[in-house]
Amino acid sequence: MIITVIILFIITMILKPQFHYFFGFLLAIFVGLMIDLFSKVIPPVAGNLLFQILYFIFSLLSIAFGVALIIRSKLPMNAMDNLMMIIVNKTRKPVALIKILLETLYTLIALVLGFLSGIGFGAISIGTIVMTLVVGPLINGFLKVIKPIK
Repeated sequence: MIITVIILFIITMILKPQFHYFFGFLLAIFVGLMIDLFSKVIPPVAGNLLFQILYFIFSLLSIAFGVALIIRSKLPMNAMDNLMMIIVNKTRKPVALIKILLETLYTLIALVLGFLSGIGFGAISIGTIVMTLVVGPLINGFLKVIKPIK
């Protein structure tokens, strides 16, 4: 994940260099560390399909709500969300469409790298595909509900 964040941070700085993007970069590193921590703290739900589905739905809603809050608050975004918003602002296309396209690109890159490294699909599963198609529209929906913070 750290390599992805670094590459996207560099791309973001090339497209629209601003110092406050560095704080978004630090945020992404912090989030990665928290994911590692909570993956050890939150009990696994393997074997219980109902809990897996509930966790997944809660995660989708939480991610989309969090991204919408960051966008509306004007706080520094992580590199992935920042790149998304740069493309949204330049193309004037909806967040949902750009998010779906970027997530599809990230998934395809992961797929190619997985096959090149010999692990095949790796961590790509049905959840990846659902997330790729659903998070963008959810962010769009939350952006319609959450008022901009000035």
